[in-house]
Amino acid sequence: MESEPLVRPCSRNNMNYTAEDGSSILGEGGGGDMMGRHSVGSAGAINGEKGDGNATILERFHEDALQQVGHGKMQLVIFVVCGLALAADLSELMALIMSSKSAQFEFCVDASQKSWLVGATLLGMGIGSIFWGSLGDRLGRKKTLVYCLGVGSIFSVASAIMPTEGLFITARIFSGFGLGGVMPLVITYFNEFIQEKRRRLATTVLFLWWPIGAAYVVMISWFILPSTGFHLNEELKEHFSAWRRLLLAAWAPSLLSLIAFIFMPEAPLNLLQNGRDAESLSIYKQLHKCNKGSKTTFCFSEIEIPSPMPMSTINSPRNVLGDLYRALDSFRSSILLMWTENRRRLTLSLSLIWLMAAVGQGSLSSWVISHQATLRDWTFDNDAKTFDDNLINNTSMTADLINVRYRNCVFQDVTLENMLMNHVKFENCSFHHVNFTNVKTSHVLFIHSELTDCFLVDTNLGRSDFKDCVLEDITYQGLDPECHLIPDFNMHLSNDVIDSGLPVAGIFIGSLFTIVLVILCSPPRLIVVSILLILSASISVGLTIWKYDPIWALVGHTFLNGFVAASWSLMMTMADKYPTRTRSSVLGLCLAGGRVGSFLGVGLFGTTIKGNAAPVFSSVFLLLSSCLALRGESRSSTT
Repeated sequence: MESEPLVRPCSRNNMNYTAEDGSSILGEGGGGDMMGRHSVGSAGAINGEKGDGNATILERFHEDALQQVGHGKMQLVIFVVCGLALAADLSELMALIMSSKSAQFEFCVDASQKSWLVGATLLGMGIGSIFWGSLGDRLGRKKTLVYCLGVGSIFSVASAIMPTEGLFITARIFSGFGLGGVMPLVITYFNEFIQEKRRRLATTVLFLWWPIGAAYVVMISWFILPSTGFHLNEELKEHFSAWRRLLLAAWAPSLLSLIAFIFMPEAPLNLLQNGRDAESLSIYKQLHKCNKGSKTTFCFSEIEIPSPMPMSTINSPRNVLGDLYRALDSFRSSILLMWTENRRRLTLSLSLIWLMAAVGQGSLSSWVISHQATLRDWTFDNDAKTFDDNLINNTSMTADLINVRYRNCVFQDVTLENMLMNHVKFENCSFHHVNFTNVKTSHVLFIHSELTDCFLVDTNLGRSDFKDCVLEDITYQGLDPECHLIPDFNMHLSNDVIDSGLPVAGIFIGSLFTIVLVILCSPPRLIVVSILLILSASISVGLTIWKYDPIWALVGHTFLNGFVAASWSLMMTMADKYPTRTRSSVLGLCLAGGRVGSFLGVGLFGTTIKGNAAPVFSSVFLLLSSCLALRGESRSSTT
């Protein structure tokens, strides 16, 4: 329920804030400091429930100030800058997803190791969410955002030039560590400039920037990445590959938001919580002037601001060790505030719920995308041209062989030169006096075959391409590949754009739909709608299994990611149950569970469990369990 303004719109008299029951909130003794400002709360209340009264009074004062400031040009600028930071969060992840195939072949890592190319960033984000979220409650939202964006940007650029897999993963962990603080800090920073009655809707609209960052990467990848597997194989020979250039291009939103935040004001409510009244008052006046011009006057003065009690009573020397000690104590205080007796259950539930939801959403999305690729491969293989019991002798073959099967065939005195072999299988075949010269191969396999007196010159055929074969008098000259991984020449960038673009479109359309839901529904009703969305998503996924259809895939991802957006809006509502001085810490903890859950869902669950039914039903079960648990927490938190 929204509280009424505590003061008249423009009163120059000394403000006397009172609690809802009419009692004074200025403390039992009614004391004030030497400037006449009144202190609220009691000493030592930071780790107890009395500290919440202090936070509540400052928040109500902040709401009064925002009513005078109004909403205008300054909020629009803040919306764009915060949106760029949110876009940077997903653009970095999407760039890794789009470039992971190319990086896999350049670093020569198999599918199990490939998940770490993306998973390292997710793990770093999980750690960074907790660290930067807690730091932002003490150091300031804007200042901490500049630091975390700076760390993320430095290591994002560094990862693009790392020559080995180990160095690349290390750089991505630190890059994720920096970027992990972006989302919790951006949301709390943005909310402190929006009035409470508009906050939930404004946050949902801000969330639209998240898929915009991913859409930006999908579009530029079309112009940067090689269009086919053959071009990828040739392009990997360059010193600075295309996927590295994509990582640099995806860095643009981070750089722009970093520069913009340097010139943005600090969040005023956070300054009030930390006793920096003069700075907060200056920001209120700056907002008022930007929104309403100089014709009207901001009516509050520093003497009218309720002064909070000191956040810490620790006496430590004013040196580096003392500053470090105070910083650690502030971090400890933020953690303790999340685990007080009346918030312990909510904090634990929110973290576990987002862990479960992220596992389900990540595994279901990754499995649907991989299944679509499997269906395309299955359709391609069914169209293969087959030759049985043929004798091929005294000839030269120069035409490309694509999607061909040879069974029980004999090749005698044959030359295969200057050609491309893609998805070719030789089964129970015999090769006598056969020369393979300048032959580029992809997914070529010899099974139960015999090769005698053959020459392999300037070809990438390796030992791994011969399974249960008899090899006698084989001569290798030229390209015997050092890496056994060869890109699939039938791989097309357009398919990757579709597979990655569908979830992005789903997030955007689902977020638009959620804006309508936020306007029409209360938080408990949002959970009921979320359950219906997941059930609809499971149906559309089932139709995708039955027959590959991009339309049904778009429908499924729309419903699925609509759930994510609706749940995010609800979580923001429940984060308001915490004091302002610990909200970014709470969001950081919840998002840490989400990042780790995404890693488990995409990297482990999505790759180890096979079959059609298992991932679908398991993922839907996780998502439904999260919805039901979240609904229970919504009810308990409103009582």
